[in-house]
Amino acid sequence: MNNEFKKKAILLVNLINKLNKKKPVYLSIPDITSSDISTISNELKKNNVAIGNYTKKFIAKLKIITNSNNLLLTANGTVALYASLVSENIGKNDEILVPSLNYIASVNAILACKGTPHFIDSSLNDFGVDFEKLEIYLQNITKIKKNFTINKFTKKKIKALMLTHVFGHATNLSKAKKICKKYKLVLIEDAAEALGTKYKNRHVGTFGSYGVISFNGNKIITSGGGGALIVKNNNKYKKLKKIIDNGKIFDNFNFLHNHFGLNLNLSNLNASLGYSQLKKLKNKIKQRKLLFKIYSKLNNDKFEFVKKPANSESNFWLQAVRLKNKKEKNFLQNFLYKNKIQTRSIWKPNHLFNHLKKYPKMNLDNSLKLYDTIINVPSSINLKS
Repeated sequence: MNNEFKKKAILLVNLINKLNKKKPVYLSIPDITSSDISTISNELKKNNVAIGNYTKKFIAKLKIITNSNNLLLTANGTVALYASLVSENIGKNDEILVPSLNYIASVNAILACKGTPHFIDSSLNDFGVDFEKLEIYLQNITKIKKNFTINKFTKKKIKALMLTHVFGHATNLSKAKKICKKYKLVLIEDAAEALGTKYKNRHVGTFGSYGVISFNGNKIITSGGGGALIVKNNNKYKKLKKIIDNGKIFDNFNFLHNHFGLNLNLSNLNASLGYSQLKKLKNKIKQRKLLFKIYSKLNNDKFEFVKKPANSESNFWLQAVRLKNKKEKNFLQNFLYKNKIQTRSIWKPNHLFNHLKKYPKMNLDNSLKLYDTIINVPSSINLKS
């Protein structure tokens, strides 16, 4: 490793040490305040654990922030993805286009429906979908028949595109909408990391038929686990209300059910924390944007912090460093680890896992390159900028 890069690594360690005196320095920890604790404590004192007013309050506030009409709270983001696929009746004869460079929850949701993940490549710029490559690929492997897109090789229907807004950065939703319209695909936005992120002044997760947000412990706000599902179609929304609530029909005296469903709801106690956290969302985003500005002062031709894509406003959930090659990535991660600073590689592409190698895929060179060159560094707002 050359001396110039080593000097940059030392500067990064020194900067992180200034921002956080305590060791180890973690990647992204929840920012829990006294008001959060007070809110939860009050609900516990009232025995409002599973049921209470905070689920409605949390939903109402999220609807305002995302400017959406239909929104459901779920136990986590993964089951929200699963529920969206169930709503579309995805099964064994259906393929879902999904980035290989992605958290495995998306693939697991597809497999849970007995669908087939069809791996597609990522953009080198925003880490979302490479739509130019995808367009050429679909032209070669598909045909339109009876208003469905058919994979000419597997004979299965390609039903949906499930894309991801990575690290809080919006992918190109204009291109996504265009491809979905041309190939008759349902658009599902995995916006798990992107609460507060906008594309062309519109909140992500609202462009497709479905949008999913996560409130896991490491996200920009947390409800101690949990998720939200934005649903465009009113009838699908009504169907999904039953799917996430055991197919229940309301009755004062009986347990009545008329639809398949599971208990995928978020509890009132979780919602109370989420609502309390949500009131501070603007400040949390402001702090992460400031952290990006501080980190990006270290940028040079070999060491670049990833900026927001064009036509978007990012929540900068996780700060990402773009390196030149795998050797630099490994060196920097090991160097930071020795200094008790946590990092994370961008996800290992899913098609490399043994149990997923059998599924269809396009050329995935971009995904492999990004895996070799992108890492995340500490991004919590408790870093004192």
